[in-house]
Amino acid sequence: MREEEHRNPEQTAHYFVSGTTLMVRLPGEVDEYCCKEIRREMTEYLHKRTIQAIVFDFEKTHFMDSSGIGLLLHFYKKWGGQERDIFLSGEDARMERILRMSGIYQIMRHMD
Repeated sequence: MREEEHRNPEQTAHYFVSGTTLMVRLPGEVDEYCCKEIRREMTEYLHKRTIQAIVFDFEKTHFMDSSGIGLLLHFYKKWGGQERDIFLSGEDARMERILRMSGIYQIMRHMD
């Protein structure tokens, strides 16, 4: 069996494309391991499609370490601006506090 088959579905990101928007439903734990996968998978989507907006959905996320902040910053630097928008959605109070402390809300907008 391949490694992916052993992963808990709660620990994998899910991707949805609607028009020119890529929604990334982040897993329960956003750590170094899953950030590598997310970066690789998102890069594939962004190279294969015309994407004008990215929405990071934190609805299922209950833990995020500095790798998660690094992931957000990576895509902001690489894809943000130039008529592209990056939004955050579904943060609970804990995630909101982490994102606020990191300064992410100064460069990315919350989307209801």
